[in-house]
Amino acid sequence: LRSTRAAQLLPTIMASEPDAATAALIAQMMAEENPYDDADVYGIGDDDSDDADFGSSRKKKKRKKVVVPKEPKPPKEPKPPKQPKAPKPATPKPEPSELTESGRRRRKDVGVVRAKARPWTAEEEVLFREALVLHGRDWKKCAEHVGTRDHRAFTSHAQKHFIKMCLQGKPLPRKVAETGEGYTLSGKPLDPGSAAAKQYGFKESTLAVVGEQGTQGGDTGGDAPAPSAGVLSESEIADVAQQKQKKTDAAAANAAARDDKAREKFEKAKQAEKERIAKAEKEAARVGVAVATDGTDTTETTEYARQRPRRENAGKTSLTVAGFRDADGGTLQLHPLRSFAKNTKPGSDVPGCQPFRLVVTPSAQLVMDTHAHLCTNEVIGYLGGTWDLATRTVTCVEAFPGRGVASGSDVEMDPVAEVELKAQVEQEGLRVVGWYHSHPVFEPTPSGVDVDNQLNYQNLFVDNSKDANEKPEKPISPFVGFIVGPYDLRLPTRVSKMTAFVAERLVDRTGSFEDVPYEARYEVSTEAPDEKTLDAIKNVVVAHKDVPGRVLINELWRHFTNIKDNTPDGGPVTKLAKLRASLTARLPDTIDELAAETMLDEVAKHLQTVWEVDLGY
Repeated sequence: LRSTRAAQLLPTIMASEPDAATAALIAQMMAEENPYDDADVYGIGDDDSDDADFGSSRKKKKRKKVVVPKEPKPPKEPKPPKQPKAPKPATPKPEPSELTESGRRRRKDVGVVRAKARPWTAEEEVLFREALVLHGRDWKKCAEHVGTRDHRAFTSHAQKHFIKMCLQGKPLPRKVAETGEGYTLSGKPLDPGSAAAKQYGFKESTLAVVGEQGTQGGDTGGDAPAPSAGVLSESEIADVAQQKQKKTDAAAANAAARDDKAREKFEKAKQAEKERIAKAEKEAARVGVAVATDGTDTTETTEYARQRPRRENAGKTSLTVAGFRDADGGTLQLHPLRSFAKNTKPGSDVPGCQPFRLVVTPSAQLVMDTHAHLCTNEVIGYLGGTWDLATRTVTCVEAFPGRGVASGSDVEMDPVAEVELKAQVEQEGLRVVGWYHSHPVFEPTPSGVDVDNQLNYQNLFVDNSKDANEKPEKPISPFVGFIVGPYDLRLPTRVSKMTAFVAERLVDRTGSFEDVPYEARYEVSTEAPDEKTLDAIKNVVVAHKDVPGRVLINELWRHFTNIKDNTPDGGPVTKLAKLRASLTARLPDTIDELAAETMLDEVAKHLQTVWEVDLGY
């Protein structure tokens, strides 16, 4: 309280001059305010700081450390002076014989024949394949397994082996494929344009022709197509164009002949109609009934009579309402296939069903597929089989390859070959139940010419037999057409597409007609191909040794294996690999893998021998 009081009185006292008593009182009050005086309340001890030097800029001097002097190092020995370098001898000028035409030095080993590498023995080849199966791409372990070769020699041999496997269409060993499905040492896809691939048999495709309608390629938008891999040279394109022109001229001549024949047929029909009308008028005049000049009766007909012609014509094929095809509709434009009524049994009496049940053997498929793969032009042949009227079943047992006339854009059976094939079919105890041909690089959909041929064939092989009750059956033609598409680049897999079809001429009540192809559903039997089938395939190979348009079996088909979700997948595929994969898919499940491998190897070796091409066998 006193200190508070002193603080209150201090301003008043300081306002006037304090006297001695007042000053003493103030000093006493200030002393009482700090009862502890200078006691060390916080226990920090005496302050040894010197307030005299507070605020001074002088710094305290640090004590110098006592440095023990080190022993001096001994002086370094002087280095000996460097010896001057000897001057380089002057490079002598090469002799003119040591220089090339460009002025560079010739290689010293020019003209020296290198020693041939030691070939792999049969025992080493067996160990080589065993090593790939056991160790895959672990080259050092593979070399240790062989024992007589180091890993460098093993990898060199493996690269050649992989390229030949790709060329032949053989799959990689499972252990090798685990580290990559490509036919290379690294497992990446093989580049068919690489020097190694070309050295061991790969050839670029020559099927693509720039600017040709109906072939791969097309307009590039420029004045001249840019050269690229797989495109024919200018001279080859000119030859193809010349052949195309000849075929076009021949087709035009055939069309003109058909027009003349159709015109003659029309004139005869017109004359017959006039004679019929004249005869009808004469008969009508005799009985007193008027007849229209167009040949139709003017009397009133019943509802049944008006509907009967339409019902009779509806559903009739060309065999019952028309004769042979004329020039109308005989074009090369593809006709989309229609489908028969769904959920109907083939060969039944249900309206809109397929006219007969169709069964094909694997042997017939193998021969058709092989025949289509061997030629860049269209091929043609007959199908021999059986026809069962009771069950309405057509069975295609064997395929008989023939010779075609005017190959390329379309194909017709050679007349001489047609007679020979029919004789061969009869010798086998079969009947002709169909024909086949190929569309080498486009989809197996029938063209106008194909529909024309199918209708004519159906007209030739119509069956008018009677059933067991001696009732006349509805006329039916047990004849089918097959189209094989081997080299269409849009195929999802390496397996060729095979389409079966029949044709009908649909007529309306006005008399106009439309020729329509229908897709025929077929079944594949389970009979395993025998030696006879293998001989038929070999005979096809021999027959196409020197034909125009023979395919280069070791050239590249496309740069990828499959198409998944519109995206290319896998490595390059040769035409031999394409053929092998397609034939493998035609073999029934009753054949084991080893037997199938042996059969396909025998076909490929026969190709290599007869055609004199190196396929790596």
